[in-house]
Amino acid sequence: MDHLVVDNRLNVPYVVQSPYDAKGFHSFPERSGWKLADDGSWRKLGDFQPESHTKSDLEAFLQSWLFFGVLTEVLSLSSSSDINDFICENSYGTWHVTTKKLSTYLESWASRVQERPKQSMGSMLRASIVLTEAHSLVTRFCGVAKSGGTQSWDIDPAISLSFMILGETLSHALSKIAKSVNFMVKGWFEPVILRWGYSEELLRLMKRDGWCPYELRILLGSLQRSACGQLFAMHLSYPKIPGMHHRECSENDCKGRKTGEHRRRHWDADKVCACRDVRVDMKKLTDIIPSS
Repeated sequence: MDHLVVDNRLNVPYVVQSPYDAKGFHSFPERSGWKLADDGSWRKLGDFQPESHTKSDLEAFLQSWLFFGVLTEVLSLSSSSDINDFICENSYGTWHVTTKKLSTYLESWASRVQERPKQSMGSMLRASIVLTEAHSLVTRFCGVAKSGGTQSWDIDPAISLSFMILGETLSHALSKIAKSVNFMVKGWFEPVILRWGYSEELLRLMKRDGWCPYELRILLGSLQRSACGQLFAMHLSYPKIPGMHHRECSENDCKGRKTGEHRRRHWDADKVCACRDVRVDMKKLTDIIPSS
């Protein structure tokens, strides 16, 4: 996610145990011994019956598939050195996922397609298929529909967020590249997979930062289920006014703006404010409006 913003609270652990094998995105779970049940739960399959698995087992498999598998298939990564560009080790010896170099790979992808558009049609269609399949899983099991929701899969919400941000980034890049070379195949490269849902992890951080539940609900309605939009909003917007708290607010009402403490602080500010009172000249305004 550090190709968009840098936030130490959003470090995504690198937990892969068996790397993605690049032998087909759709069949990777079967090759890895996993099966998705109708209720959305995963089962680790043995020879005759499901085996027990830990949360870390599931996180390792899903990160290998829905992060590095998506990267490999969409960007046509061909070597371990490419994959190594997306992991890094911190000063404590802990490995994390990084997307600092993702923009470089996106530029390279766009250049390849623009130089040989006809020869790139197959890889573009494959990228679209992979992103569509990943989108259907991530939006259903990793995202949340509202501020009080929880994701379905029992994995680290930061890992889920990495699936969303990567998916949206690659989907927007795919759409932009397709338009640049006039790949307007009906039913393909449509903007239906540009939004990958809201993140439980970002919602938790926004509430901890003091966001009002009511204003947060309004914001989510405006973002139309965009994880990247939610990430930018968290860093570029901060609606916490001095003297106001939202401890008693709900999704349906902001009580912080109605408290005597908040009104008193603003009244006190008005008494000591030495600013010149500047108002709109209504006569000039009414003269300007008719003339467009």
